[in-house]
Amino acid sequence: TNDNIEELFSLVAPNLRVSDNTMISGTFMSNKYDLDFTLKSDEITYNNMVLNDVYVRNETEKDKNAKLSIGIKDFIFKQKSSDNSVELGMENMKFSADMHDDSLLFDLSWNNEIRKGLNKGNLSAIYMSNENGGRLNIMSDGVIVNDTLWNISDDCYIDFNKNGITFGEFDVYTKNQSIRLKGDLPGTYRDTIWVEFDEFNLSNIDPLTFGYGVDVNGFIDGTLQFYIISDRLTFLS
Repeated sequence: TNDNIEELFSLVAPNLRVSDNTMISGTFMSNKYDLDFTLKSDEITYNNMVLNDVYVRNETEKDKNAKLSIGIKDFIFKQKSSDNSVELGMENMKFSADMHDDSLLFDLSWNNEIRKGLNKGNLSAIYMSNENGGRLNIMSDGVIVNDTLWNISDDCYIDFNKNGITFGEFDVYTKNQSIRLKGDLPGTYRDTIWVEFDEFNLSNIDPLTFGYGVDVNGFIDGTLQFYIISDRLTFLS
């Protein structure tokens, strides 16, 4: 029943709320570690996020591989408020994951039809474990954000290892502007990450600031360098 679901969620995620007709069904076989379940809900809220028309399906196969599918009609991750009229979200969102012993395959897509501005995209990623940890490669045919087509470099990757996280050739770009991440995410004194801007148009972040009465204009061209000094995150530009 929904009361039982609310009681379960109150133990593991106190800020999570589900609609009255939410349904969860599934089976778990402890001797095989097989977990199959389905979740359907008209609405799920977590803090300020709202998920409408949610479907989740997980299947464990005989070879111990698992498949996860998630469909969300409208994922609102920033709601309107009295002092900010901007609402941000993803419509017709689909996420899938194939999990194997040494690899994970992901696929994420969305297509906004109601909100102002063309926003749609499809991202794919594969994580492969190795002797040092693992590497994540991200692929995309292009992502449209507020009517602007953004691309991701074909050879970009993120390495995860015991020493930290490394970005390699991680470029996000349009026809005439780009952002590049490279280096090690600061965790120790030797780690440094560079963020390189090439004619980046600050109006790209207007959807995040416009609701607060802030209209950002201009371009950024240069490099930010982040590293650790005396246990404090420091940056140079």
